[in-house]
Amino acid sequence: MEAEFQADFKRYAPQFKAENVKFYKGNLAEADQIDDLWKRLTTEHGPIHMLINNAAVCFGRKFLDQPLHLFKLSMDINFMAYVHLTRRFLE
Repeated sequence: MEAEFQADFKRYAPQFKAENVKFYKGNLAEADQIDDLWKRLTTEHGPIHMLINNAAVCFGRKFLDQPLHLFKLSMDINFMAYVHLTRRFLE
């Protein structure tokens, strides 16, 4: 998947060096996994200056038809992950 991402990056943003862009996979619904991923990133690369979070989920149901566990998962990924990552940047 990283090779596909880098190919797209070269195609759509040729002014940047794609070899300096890295792709990491992680479960952003879990705060402890976000912390583990953050530690890995900062250990491997030092201070992080830009992070592109491409995680999101949408279950396409009406509000009352959405089970609470899926609503929580959606909020954890679509909102709380951004809050958690932003706090990590600001520490």
